Amino acid sequence: VALFSWFGGLKFVTSLPHFCIFEYVLGFPCPGCDITAALLALAHFDINRSIFIQPCGIGLASTVFIQSTIRGAYLLRVIKIQTANEAVSALNITFTASLIIFWIIRIINI
Repeated sequence: VALFSWFGGLKFVTSLPHFCIFEYVLGFPCPGCDITAALLALAHFDINRSIFIQPCGIGLASTVFIQSTIRGAYLLRVIKIQTANEAVSALNITFTASLIIFWIIRIINI
């Protein structure tokens, strides 16, 4: 969806209604709700809007960028696979923890 909207489908994507099965069933938003909208705002260099929509969007974008860099360093034989795996694992844990913390804060403020 984000890639489509990057290439001109922004009006189409923003006109779609928000639907989250998690929120529909449980009555409160899932941890990743609005992350696509935050990434879309980030893709348009609107950092303030991205943070306002979902602060973890920047964390996800950073995690993907750093993981790609680490994997690239491994492919170029700059680092060992064990080092790459440990670094990526630490990034994943950090991002997941921040997503859960933000989710809990969001639920408390509902």
